[in-house]
Amino acid sequence: MISKIVATFFLFLLSSLMALSLEESALYTLENHPSILEKKYSLKSTYQEKNILKSGYYPKVNLSSGVGVAKEQIIPYYRSIGSGVTRYDTTLTASLNLFDGYYTSNAIEAQSYTIDVANYQVKEISSQTLLSLAQAYIGMMKYKKNLQISSANIAMHQKILEKLKVKVKQGFGTESEVEFVEVKLKFAQVNHNVA
Repeated sequence: MISKIVATFFLFLLSSLMALSLEESALYTLENHPSILEKKYSLKSTYQEKNILKSGYYPKVNLSSGVGVAKEQIIPYYRSIGSGVTRYDTTLTASLNLFDGYYTSNAIEAQSYTIDVANYQVKEISSQTLLSLAQAYIGMMKYKKNLQISSANIAMHQKILEKLKVKVKQGFGTESEVEFVEVKLKFAQVNHNVA
C-alpha cells in the first residue's frame, strides 16, 4: 500500500514537472527506485561472494611477523635487554588445499543458487514497482480524461442554458425548464470539482 502511494506521488511529481511518457517513467523508475537498487546491489554482492568462494581452489601464502619480550630464552634470534629478551619472529607459510570434502565446490554451487534467487528478487521487485507505476499512470490518465469530460460537460450545459434563456425571453419556453438546466449545470460543476 505504501509503495502504491509512493509510486503515485512519484509519478504525479515527475509527470507534472517533465510530462514523461509511461515508457520514460518506467525506465527512470528502474534506474532510480531505492528498492530496485537495493536488490541490484544485493545481487552484485552475491556475485562477489561467489568469487571469494572460488579462491578456495587457489594456494594460500601467509606472512606473519612479531616482536616481543620473553622472560626465558627461546630458540629464534634474541637480543638481551635488561632482564628480558627481545625476540623477533617472521614466518612464511604456503598451503594448498588438496581435498576439503567438496566444501569449496558445494559452496560455489550453493552460491550459484543464491545468485539465481537474487536475480528473481530483482525481477520481482522491478515487476511490482512497474505495476504500481503503471496503475498510478493509468489512474492519472483517467483523472485527466474525467477532468476533460467534466469541463466539456459544463461548457455544454452553459450553452444550453444560454440558448434556453433566450427562448424563454422570446416566449418559447418556461422558467421551470431554465431551473432544470441550472440544476444540471450545478450538478456538472459539482462533478467537475469532485473529479
